[in-house]
Amino acid sequence: AKQLQAEGEADVRRAAELSPDDASVIAAIASVESFHGNLQEASAWLERGITQHPKNEQLYRLQAQVALKRRRPQEAAEILHRGLEQRPDSLPLLLMLAEIDLSTGNLAGTREAISQLRTSERYRVLGDFLDAQVLLAERKWSDASRQIERLLPDLMTQRPDLGPQAYASLAQCYERL
Repeated sequence: AKQLQAEGEADVRRAAELSPDDASVIAAIASVESFHGNLQEASAWLERGITQHPKNEQLYRLQAQVALKRRRPQEAAEILHRGLEQRPDSLPLLLMLAEIDLSTGNLAGTREAISQLRTSERYRVLGDFLDAQVLLAERKWSDASRQIERLLPDLMTQRPDLGPQAYASLAQCYERL
C-alpha cells in the first residue's frame, strides 16, 4: 500500500511539473501536501489555483479544509463565502459553511444556509438534520428529538454515515427530557 501511495504521489508531482495551472492537478498536489502536513504549501497551491480558477468549488472546499486543519474556522468560513460569491448555487460549499457555522456557534448563519439547502431535494435531509443540530445547540430537546426521529428513515437511507451522530443526538435529547 505504501508503494502504491508513493507511486501515486510521484505521478501527482510529475503532473504538477507538466501542467501546473490545471485545476485538478492543483487540487491533487494540494491534497498531497495537506496529507503530509505541509499546510502552508497546500494553501499556497490552492490560493494560486483559486486565483486562476475562481469558479472551481473544489479548490475553495480544499482551502477551507486546510484552514480547518490549521484550527482557523473563521478563515475557513471566509474562504467559503468567497467561493459562494463566485458560485452562489454551490450547495457543497453552502453545506460546508453551515457545518462550520454550527461548530462555531453561528446559529443564524447556519439557519440561513439550511434554508438554501432545503431548496434541493438532494440536500433537504441534510438541511433538516442540521436544523435538528441547531435545535440541540439551542437546548430545545423535545423539538430536536421529534425532528431527528422523523428524519431517521430518510437519513439512514440517504446518509447512513450520519446514523451514529443521529443516534447520539437522540440519546442526548432523551437524557435531558
